[in-house]
Amino acid sequence: IRQAVTEGANKSNLIFITSLVQGDMMRGKFDDSRRLLTSKDTDFGFSTDLFVDGIPIFEDQDCNTDDWFLIDLETHRVGIWIPPTIEKLGKSADSEDAFIKTYLATYNRGPRRMVQIYGAATS
Repeated sequence: IRQAVTEGANKSNLIFITSLVQGDMMRGKFDDSRRLLTSKDTDFGFSTDLFVDGIPIFEDQDCNTDDWFLIDLETHRVGIWIPPTIEKLGKSADSEDAFIKTYLATYNRGPRRMVQIYGAATS
């Protein structure tokens, strides 16, 4: 977080992306800390999404199980590489087969505001 903020990121524009395994581990740590509270202080289940220092955590099933990514949404962009295009396939009888393709590219205008944490414990 410090590196991204030092490079000019606004903390309110940062997000974490990690795997389902890391999300479960974070919930386990959070749940352990809630045991110290009194019964008046706790709720059943989770009343909010996960956060670290006010930065939301999003879980992605395609993320490696030991990775965390910190991304500044202010500088992160998705660009259209190839706009939606109809690609025709072979013709059979009176009909034509086709599909629509599009290619997108992600890029970041402030790459030093992105951080990857790898090798995080998975058990």
